[in-house]
Amino acid sequence: MLAQFVVFDGFDSLDVIAPFQVFSAARARTARVDVELACADCAITRPPR
Repeated sequence: MLAQFVVFDGFDSLDVIAPFQVFSAARARTARVDVELACADCAITRPPR
C-alpha cells in the first residue's frame, strides 16, 4: 500500500505529520506499506528505511 501525503502552501502540519508518523510506524513493521510526502512544487520524498 502506498500512502502519499500532499503538502501545499498553507497546509496544517498536524494534518500531515500525525498520519505520516502512523503509516511510517506501520512501514517499520512490514514491507507492504510505503509512505511518501508529495507536493506540486517539489520532488516526492521517501524517508530512509
